[in-house]
Amino acid sequence: MLERRAAVGVGCLPPFDPMVRESPCRLIPPQGSQLRAGQVARDRAVGYGMGHHGEILQGAFRDGEGQMRRGLVTLPFPVFNSVAWAVPTEGRSIEIDPPEKTKALRAVALLLNRIGERSSGLSVRIRSNIPIGYGLGSSTADIVAALTSAASALGASLCPADLLKLAVSAEQASDGTMFTSRAVLAAHREGVLLEEFARPLPPMGLISINSSPDNPLLTLDFPPAPYETTDVDHFDDLRRTLRQAVAEGDQALLAKVATESALINQRYLPQPGLPDILDIARANGALGIQVAHSGRMLGLILPANLDRFDRPVSTIMGGLQELGAVPMFISRL
Repeated sequence: MLERRAAVGVGCLPPFDPMVRESPCRLIPPQGSQLRAGQVARDRAVGYGMGHHGEILQGAFRDGEGQMRRGLVTLPFPVFNSVAWAVPTEGRSIEIDPPEKTKALRAVALLLNRIGERSSGLSVRIRSNIPIGYGLGSSTADIVAALTSAASALGASLCPADLLKLAVSAEQASDGTMFTSRAVLAAHREGVLLEEFARPLPPMGLISINSSPDNPLLTLDFPPAPYETTDVDHFDDLRRTLRQAVAEGDQALLAKVATESALINQRYLPQPGLPDILDIARANGALGIQVAHSGRMLGLILPANLDRFDRPVSTIMGGLQELGAVPMFISRL
């Protein structure tokens, strides 16, 4: 069977344009002269991109100069991933398989344009198990996988801040899943970090449901929420609380932040059934809830390491099923 691919020529792209300020790290270009296909990598270079389960916190925050900046703290969800394989090719074009991965195509083209690579093209194949349109980070995962595989194939190095900047340039809004060593508050429409926290998010149990499986929502189809000044004040307070929760590894405090963020954003993008789901969570020992703020996923946050047959888990799962949901339980996220 013939595989479908989309292709683009590198030379027609505009130069890379940093959107706010330079990243704290620098892309390391290939060593030596311009690379030639066949001299770079004999085997396919592999890249990975992780999905997410919406956000712990998303809103608008004041920066050091008092200006409002939109940002989010992503909840990584390694149940879902994208994988990409890249090989240099003769010519100067980029091929993407499948061709509908146009955001990943543009991201790889921006990468080649940025590092000045002109003497070889790339063939990038992407495969993913992430459903599209529900707030699971499919586009960012595709882009991160494609970029890391392409950079590896060309002998270049990318740090997470480079990946964030390139991802935002390619898709207009990105998640923060490329940062894995620590939790971050990312300005997801600007491509910069607002804050890097002391450590990763504390481990937690999660019961995942799709609040509206018949009604997917693409991020760019959803206009940014028109937050009020009181919302921004609240988000700044939640940011400080989250900083403490991460530093202390406090699951309950983190769940409180996530729940309040979900309730603020419920006014701007209502999640079907959220009040009933929150009632089930509160009545059965869940620590709180979190949502995909521009998607359809809801998570009930539980203490880590509960078993599927522990009473809080089984009771919550049963209650969600009675509401018509199809829950999935992850014991330690």
